[in-house]
Amino acid sequence: IKQAMKDLGLKGVSSLYEAIKRSNFIAEAKIFSVPDSLSKTITLRGKQMVIKGDELTSTSSTRIFSWNPQSNTCSPLINGAIAEKDEVVREESPSGNRCITIEKGKGEKERLFHVWQDGVLEYTLPFHKSVKSIFNDAVFGGIAWSPNEDYICFIGESVDPEYATNDWEIKDYINKYEYKQDFGEALADKKEPKLFVHKLFTKKIENVKVDKLWPCTPLFGRSEREIIFVGVEETPFKHGLIFCMNRESALFMLKAKDPEWTEQPEMEKLTNEFFVLAPKLSPSKKNLAYYGRDDKFVSHATCMQLKMLSLEEKASREIVGKVVKRSENDYFNGIYGYQDLFSRTHSGFLNENLFLIPTGSQTNFCCFLADVREKDKLLRLRHPDYDSLIVLSVEKGVILLKATSPSKVPVYFLVSSEKQDSLEDFEKTQKWTKVFSSTHPSSSGKLGMHLQKVMEGFTEKLIKTEHAEGFLYLPPKSAWEEEEKTPEKFPVIAMFHGGPHGVFQRIYRNDIVLLLSLGYAVLGINYRGSMGYGLEYLESLLGKAGEYDVEDCGQTIEKALTEHGDMLDKENVFVYGGSHGGFLSTWMISHPKYSSLIKAASILNPVTDMLLMLGSTDIPDWRI
Repeated sequence: IKQAMKDLGLKGVSSLYEAIKRSNFIAEAKIFSVPDSLSKTITLRGKQMVIKGDELTSTSSTRIFSWNPQSNTCSPLINGAIAEKDEVVREESPSGNRCITIEKGKGEKERLFHVWQDGVLEYTLPFHKSVKSIFNDAVFGGIAWSPNEDYICFIGESVDPEYATNDWEIKDYINKYEYKQDFGEALADKKEPKLFVHKLFTKKIENVKVDKLWPCTPLFGRSEREIIFVGVEETPFKHGLIFCMNRESALFMLKAKDPEWTEQPEMEKLTNEFFVLAPKLSPSKKNLAYYGRDDKFVSHATCMQLKMLSLEEKASREIVGKVVKRSENDYFNGIYGYQDLFSRTHSGFLNENLFLIPTGSQTNFCCFLADVREKDKLLRLRHPDYDSLIVLSVEKGVILLKATSPSKVPVYFLVSSEKQDSLEDFEKTQKWTKVFSSTHPSSSGKLGMHLQKVMEGFTEKLIKTEHAEGFLYLPPKSAWEEEEKTPEKFPVIAMFHGGPHGVFQRIYRNDIVLLLSLGYAVLGINYRGSMGYGLEYLESLLGKAGEYDVEDCGQTIEKALTEHGDMLDKENVFVYGGSHGGFLSTWMISHPKYSSLIKAASILNPVTDMLLMLGSTDIPDWRI
């Protein structure tokens, strides 16, 4: 494998790393009910990458399965994966009968709506002259369908006018030349989010104006005449919206005055918490569940509450409000996560009484069922063979989960239950059906055999310091038995997570397997400020960024080298991280105490200029 890396060159190694990192990556998964039947159809859509010998091929693909509840079996409707061309956006309707795809047209700016009915193209609409881009991410959401599936709504950006034809258009024309700050990091291509509504089979896309708010995650309410969305209060600075949830926000409802949404709709504020996130409509459409926090907080993330709003009475009540100050175990340590964990299909109602909550608990992804009729009544779903369970989709009594552990490729399960009236009934009668098992990125050739040996034989060691813990992965020396020289000691790559309130989680990661196969030991570190260990641990980093986190990372590296010096090459220690992890990596290689430990660093979008941060962001962590 060393020779293969040399042959590929630096660019090739980078491509291979990125490819294996995303191998078998399921970007989207959905469950659809089959009309007049209890059966379900499951789709898994993502990147399929395969190494044959030393060659790499990749394709966007979809796998489709059918679940029979009577026999509790899942079988592929089509053998293998269906290769697809890359689409900008794809969104199926709730029934699965209709589908919207958005693709690039012939010109550089041309974008096309394709509307499909039962797999047949119904019509195509060029929209690039009225909408510059359609957002599809965890913060702003994607395309949402109306209950009758005749309307869609989404967040996007308007097209800048080419010229002004009258006095009232001059302002918009001049405005396009003004500097507009973007939202930074993964939202760097987004600047001015706006809400749009489109009635199918018409050529109009209406821009629904929402003043002094950034609209996020819209969904239709009880009919196509209601839209509910998260409105984030506009501020002078935009950076950090994706990973800084300490911004004032609320749920709002728009009520259309006409079927076409051409007139300005009425707007009503529905909630009064400091912060809200990820609204979900109940099956009856009478209630709305959402995550939030009553009191103001300054940390990037926090322990959230789950609440439910009656759309008829316009009153909210708390469903889960438990806040764990200090983590005693990995059962339930509060509701934590960023927007991507609670997006449209990753959380929701199982039925009118049970709601599925994804969260992190110490180093694992977990999912809990909550009974919305009682406060803080929870049931944790567990699989005996896997450490983490990641929610992919919820649909009318059925849950699609990804089960994963550090040394096991992901397996996808459908979880159902004969009785779902209560948590006790669900626990007693739950059934797990295997849908699909990922394969290792390589299954043939010398490279594949080597990767397989590494995956099956690497060991994990826990490194605990006074305030932090690390997870050291050591490659098996047996993987090099056929080589001329077996490595005596392994160089170390220490990984620092971002956030700063992220967490290094013990899940299967192709990139770690690749690094192990190259002969590196990998050390993931959870420093003070990491989520999943209780609210006190998370908030302990406030005002101490660059101190506590750096001390924790340095001490964990030192202890790993001391405890496993017979396996680790202390002369070759490297650090790697992005965002806050990039900040830590940069600080470590210049730190008066710890820089002598580090040989080199790989740094992604780090914070390096504190004075510049004061003038370009209102993120509290960098202003304390």
